[in-house]
Amino acid sequence: SSGTARKRGNNNTGAHQMRSFLKALGKTQQARFRSRLWHYGIPGKEKEVKGKGTKKKTLQEVSEILEEEEEKGMVPRDAPLYISEMRWEAKRPHPLVQAETVKCATSTDIYDFTPLARRMPLWERSEG
Repeated sequence: SSGTARKRGNNNTGAHQMRSFLKALGKTQQARFRSRLWHYGIPGKEKEVKGKGTKKKTLQEVSEILEEEEEKGMVPRDAPLYISEMRWEAKRPHPLVQAETVKCATSTDIYDFTPLARRMPLWERSEG
C-alpha cells in the first residue's frame, strides 16, 4: 500500500515533480542553464547523471542523457531526481544589483540577507 511505501521511504512523488519541472522548462530553456542532475535509482544511493567526457553540460544535455539511460534501463523511470547548482549558462545582470553580473539562477541568495554569510563556506555568487 502507499502508506507502507511512505514508511519505507520509497515514495517517488518527487520523481514526478522534477520530471514535470524539466518538461515544463522545455529544451530551449534547459539549454540556457547548467546544472547537475542526480537520481536515486537505488534507494538511499544518489548518482549523478553525467554521460561521457569532462565537458560541462547544459541542463538540456544532462536531461537527454537521463532519457537515454532510462530507455536503456540503466535508470528506473520512476527514480527520484534532484537538481543542484542550477545556474545560467552565460552571466547576466543580477536582478537586484544591476552593476553585478552573475550566473546564479535565483533572484536572491544568502548574501542578500546577512553579512555573516560572507564567513560561511558557500560559493560566492559572482564566481558563477
